[in-house]
Amino acid sequence: MDKDKFDQLSGVQQNAYRKRQWTKSRIEEAISYLKENNLPVTAMAIVNATRLSKATVYRYRELIGNENLRNYTKFQNYLCLQIKPLDTTSTAVISS
Repeated sequence: MDKDKFDQLSGVQQNAYRKRQWTKSRIEEAISYLKENNLPVTAMAIVNATRLSKATVYRYRELIGNENLRNYTKFQNYLCLQIKPLDTTSTAVISS
């Protein structure tokens, strides 16, 4: 944002903009640290490195990349493989 547009913002908006930039830089620093040390770049690793909340880190998903965020479809695929469908073609009769 250029200086003229920044000066037109109210004090509250300027403060919010500065805070977003600070948070963004902290996350970027954490990502570069993790990459330099050959550690996985995950949301939880960034949370641990920055001490920001998970909610805050997830708001910056464009920096982290969707492939590094929790993916529930892998878990759902695992469950689908474990559950076997019922055999409806069986002719066995249960007697009491």
